[in-house]
Amino acid sequence: MITMVQVKNFRSFADIDIKLGRLNVLVGRNGAGKSAFLDIFRFVRDALRLGLETAIDSRHGIASLRRWAPRKPYNIEIGLTVETKGFWGEYLFVISSGQQGKYRRARELCRVGKTPFDVQTAFEIKGDKFITAPDRLLEISDMLDAFLEPHTLVLHGAALFLSPFSQLRRNLNGHFYSIFPNTLRLPQKLYDEEQLLDHGENFASIVRQMQKDSSQFSKLISSLGRVVDGVTDLRVRQVGGYLVTELKHEDVGPPDIEDRSAWFELDQESDGTLRLLGMLVALYQSLPPSSLLALEEPENTLHPGALAVLSDVLYEASRRNQIIVTTQSPDLISRFKADELLVVERNGGISQIGHVDEMQREAIEEQLFTSGDLLRIEGLRRGLAMKRHHLL
Repeated sequence: MITMVQVKNFRSFADIDIKLGRLNVLVGRNGAGKSAFLDIFRFVRDALRLGLETAIDSRHGIASLRRWAPRKPYNIEIGLTVETKGFWGEYLFVISSGQQGKYRRARELCRVGKTPFDVQTAFEIKGDKFITAPDRLLEISDMLDAFLEPHTLVLHGAALFLSPFSQLRRNLNGHFYSIFPNTLRLPQKLYDEEQLLDHGENFASIVRQMQKDSSQFSKLISSLGRVVDGVTDLRVRQVGGYLVTELKHEDVGPPDIEDRSAWFELDQESDGTLRLLGMLVALYQSLPPSSLLALEEPENTLHPGALAVLSDVLYEASRRNQIIVTTQSPDLISRFKADELLVVERNGGISQIGHVDEMQREAIEEQLFTSGDLLRIEGLRRGLAMKRHHLL
């Protein structure tokens, strides 16, 4: 999982240095920078999967990514540390930018091994020259020009040839969900992807895969049934070249018949039911262990009674994967521990992120107030950051 994040001049963040755990709950006002923080990981994912140029162009150019300031901060810097059992990796890159939307990779560093003290392989590039690189990369002479191209990241290609770099890239391949109910309502085409897409476009295909794992699928149905009365099952039917998803409801027929259950297509379900269903599929789907999974404001359109189930499922999912959640719900954050909360604040156009300050943390831990109470009364405050070693 990603344990350390160090970023400079990305969107509204000037300079942040934050440690992450398995479950991370982002709290802050509208426009504070919660979504911008998630986009750090999404941007890295897109740059390593689709290429740096595509990742930047899809965000309307380098000027939209670079933090605005009267005197331009021309370099965007991102550094991430990954730690899992028996694996450690450190990855950073610097993008320099100039006038008229021009940019280039100025520096890139990658180190992987079992621990920070047992680095097995690494590369570093500055400008258009390798400072250090494993022999395997240098042997591929016909690929060097592509690696050194200034609009690419070396890890994007190096992961194809060296398994340690491939493992690091997999750990940086996060999953980010903002489920649109109308996307689930419509019949969907068949997809080959193994994981749920960001907005649920392949929801039906993933549900059909999940049915093969009876344990996780039964947990999904049980969690849904705790919130939506009468729902006892979920199925996917193929109709021509499309997949149609249906929910089974009990006690809907006349009282004088034996079987009062009926199947309803998702176009007959409420927004709240569909958003909850989409999030449960995201959280119960099969993902590589310790990979990052993020949900934006999962409480939207949900009845307050559903938040207990949602928090239980988030805790369960955090044992398998690293979770980041953004929320503005006092009732939801009250269900998490103080050290799982990250406060995002914005002052003078600059966003900062940190753990809850010491006084508020003590009040929560001593049960004088819940975190939700403090959010309502005075707002949660960010504590002073403790600087650690710098990747950048």
